[in-house]
Amino acid sequence: MGCIPLQRVLSSSGECQEKTNKLAQMFNTETILLVSELSSTLANATFKFGDAYDVVNNVIANPNNYGFSNSDSPCCSFGKIRPALTCIPASTLCKDRSKYVFWD
Repeated sequence: MGCIPLQRVLSSSGECQEKTNKLAQMFNTETILLVSELSSTLANATFKFGDAYDVVNNVIANPNNYGFSNSDSPCCSFGKIRPALTCIPASTLCKDRSKYVFWD
């Protein structure tokens, strides 16, 4: 979460926002505990936890392993506000969309 383009723009260094990453990790830790508790107290229910955080961070850290060349900026941008919240008709698109992890 802290390495998406919008978070990078909000960082004074342009790097990942560690505070945001830590919040996401804490959320996942607490959710795993909750899923475990629910599984043990509700015998007829099944709960599963999917950790998208680590999957996405792996793609960001190793874009070439997944066929990407850019994992730190968006393909769709709007002037100096590089990551637009959504693409709009006035947005600028990158030349090769298949090489970007993030669209906006």
